Amino acid sequence: MLGRLLRAQIRAGAVAAARETRREAVEYADSLGRDDLMIAAFTAWTEPTAWRLAGMW
Repeated sequence: MLGRLLRAQIRAGAVAAARETRREAVEYADSLGRDDLMIAAFTAWTEPTAWRLAGMW
């Protein structure tokens, strides 16, 4: 669910909110001891790029 929220925030250009959501996702994955989810959260997004934003509309 946090991954979907993160992608929606990226599409909307809400950079600060997306960073916070990514932080929450990493913390949650860490609390579960799920390295796979932590990797997914870290690699879901780094910075908004034109191709990523344009491709989501």
